[in-house]
Amino acid sequence: MKASPQQRAAAARLGAAYLITTATGGRLDREAIPSAARDGSLRPDLLAALERVYGTDNERARQPRPYSNRYSLYKADYDAVMPMAEDTIRSWTSATLTAELVQLSIFASRLKDQVVGSDLHRRAQQVGVASGGYEPRADEIVAAYGNPRLRQRADGWWDPARERYIEHYAPIRKEERLQRLVRARLAGPVAKEQDETLSTLFVHPNGVDILAEYRSGAAAGLRCASWHVDAADRAMIELFGRLTAPGNTDIWHYPLLVVGGINASGLGGVPGFPEYVAALGQVLGSDSLDLWLGAAGITVLALGIFFTGPAAALILATADLALAGMGVGVAYLRDREQDLTAQATSLRPEEARLAEPSTYAGTLFAGAAALLSGMAFFRAAKEFRAVAQARPTTVARALAQPEAAIPDWVRVRSRPMVEKVETVHQSAGASLPHGFGTRSNAFDPATYRAVQRGTEGLPPSAARSTGQPAPAAEAASATTRPVAETVPTGNRPAADIPPNAPREVSVTAPADAPPTPETARGISRHDSGRSTGSGTDEPVLRSDDPRATGERGTGALTREQLQAHRAELRAALQAKIEAKEAEILSEEIRLARTKREVSEVNHQRRVAYEAGRIDEVRALRPKLEELKDEVDSFTIDALKNDLKRFKKQLGISAEEHYLRITAAGASHANSVLVRAGPASPLFRPSTTGTYSVEHIWPRSQIFLEPAFLGLRREQQVALMAYQPNLIKIPAAANSARGNRAYRTVSAEFTRTFLSSPAAQAELARMEELMKADMINLMKNPHLIPL
Repeated sequence: MKASPQQRAAAARLGAAYLITTATGGRLDREAIPSAARDGSLRPDLLAALERVYGTDNERARQPRPYSNRYSLYKADYDAVMPMAEDTIRSWTSATLTAELVQLSIFASRLKDQVVGSDLHRRAQQVGVASGGYEPRADEIVAAYGNPRLRQRADGWWDPARERYIEHYAPIRKEERLQRLVRARLAGPVAKEQDETLSTLFVHPNGVDILAEYRSGAAAGLRCASWHVDAADRAMIELFGRLTAPGNTDIWHYPLLVVGGINASGLGGVPGFPEYVAALGQVLGSDSLDLWLGAAGITVLALGIFFTGPAAALILATADLALAGMGVGVAYLRDREQDLTAQATSLRPEEARLAEPSTYAGTLFAGAAALLSGMAFFRAAKEFRAVAQARPTTVARALAQPEAAIPDWVRVRSRPMVEKVETVHQSAGASLPHGFGTRSNAFDPATYRAVQRGTEGLPPSAARSTGQPAPAAEAASATTRPVAETVPTGNRPAADIPPNAPREVSVTAPADAPPTPETARGISRHDSGRSTGSGTDEPVLRSDDPRATGERGTGALTREQLQAHRAELRAALQAKIEAKEAEILSEEIRLARTKREVSEVNHQRRVAYEAGRIDEVRALRPKLEELKDEVDSFTIDALKNDLKRFKKQLGISAEEHYLRITAAGASHANSVLVRAGPASPLFRPSTTGTYSVEHIWPRSQIFLEPAFLGLRREQQVALMAYQPNLIKIPAAANSARGNRAYRTVSAEFTRTFLSSPAAQAELARMEELMKADMINLMKNPHLIPL
């Protein structure tokens, strides 16, 4: 629909008002919409702009109206142009998305052509050779993870004074930096190929991965490309339905569609009008629910300032929790719509996409706010319940209360109990580790609580085996003497023991006490990851202990870390289950569609055979064979097996998962190879000949990395046994280091275990490189060597 001359003149006045408003630092809000504005509520910047365009109130030709004179003329121009502009934007969007759906279908059919697949395979190999490969190089990893500011685009905005583009820099996330560096290296060779299909695939956000699959083979590339193209097609269909629905305001959120519709109406060349409509679209796109939530949140905040007391706190916390829960849903819908739009236009160039992939930051922030609101609600409810149940009492009644009714945390401890706690602190506090592989002089709360509970010594989970049976006298007095004397390590004097070196603490227990599951496995929740022996300079590890192969126990992970990781693991597994169920459903639909095509082709062949058209029967045979091969290529059974495995993993604890992964990594061929190889020259030789396989970047840090959760089990095992991250070092150095970074180890550790002072700096450098390398592998699982 083309604009008339009168509408063009009205658009010129609206564009001029917008340019004047923004030039004075103003902006458009709901006051710029006549149906939402009220007389006398306009901001000064908008009023000044309208005065410049439409004149003053003192002109006689303009009579008073429900709005001020200036705004009534603005309303007349708005009503003359905006309904026509909205109709043009919606029709142009519908035609554009329909054309894009057709192009996606044509592009998907072109990819299935065998000639095109072979050509893409050849060109992808040429691009890989010309660019040096699709994998990130070492210098790119260092540049991506070391440079805090990286060039985001080739050009920024145009500077008329300098007559050139201003370079645009922006901080980018580290993984995005690495992807941009690899993509920039491949862009030149891809452009030299001058192939439209290859360039279109490379434009996709996962274009590097698609071309890497085509390099390995046409079939592998077709599977990868078809998956992304089908995802874009499904997202485009859903986006088309949302944006073309009657009365839907989501279309105003996309300036590309808005400006495209304005250009189609012939008003794209009017100064300021396309910008006016795009800015106004952000106001028109916000629905009443957003406004209601914002106003209700401000109301709750205001009420919280003026009202106090348990009852008021509970009422306000209930309202705040309800609003926060609604806010989470709204934020998720917004982030989901952005992600859907980005996926639908993923095959467009970067500057032509309607949106970038969502990080769901809005949902995360809204979820955090809802969590805080929930905490405030339960706290207010607890306080209100305590006040409601409180009964008046007297001092005499309180003093007459029996001792058993006094809570444990109020009762004053006797002096023998204090002495017993001090004994434990002096003998075990400085040597018991606080978490796996880390040492702290802070008192262990678990030990403190265990001693408070009784006089039978420390709990089995905090005990260490000395490797020799206790004497009969000690066994007889085990119930009265909870902690034995500290035994010096080996036969060396105490003065020769480094402060950070492992020490032995002997804890006696009854002679007939059965072994606990922790000690039977050779681990302890509060252990440093080793079992001590007596009379040796270095720890003596049992053959069935995973630490004997260079793997340490779960002590590096505290209970809180394991619980948090378990929650993340369950969430990741639940997401995998939902994605796998959706994939199975999609494959079943495709399989049913393919079988229906097989039936149709068989019916056509039967009709042609009965009619005597033998040539047609023969012509349909290749198509029938192709469809049967496609039926045989479906892997629904394998997908269902994966689904069963994911559901089974939901019942595994984080500690058990940690032990299984590390045990599998210890028996991996890479670990065996390093264990049989020479020791690292950065460490001094072991005095007893006992060595361990050490992770340069600690395996507990690998396990807690969020991207580690999304990997398959074989990929997780391969990362635990990643050979560049493994070195062979003395077992005492391995135990003393724990999971600390090499740059934070003490000077005593350097003097005791390292071959030279420069070795610490070299190990710290290697640790940083390994961390960057392994995080990149987690982000790009197809690069993990299995």
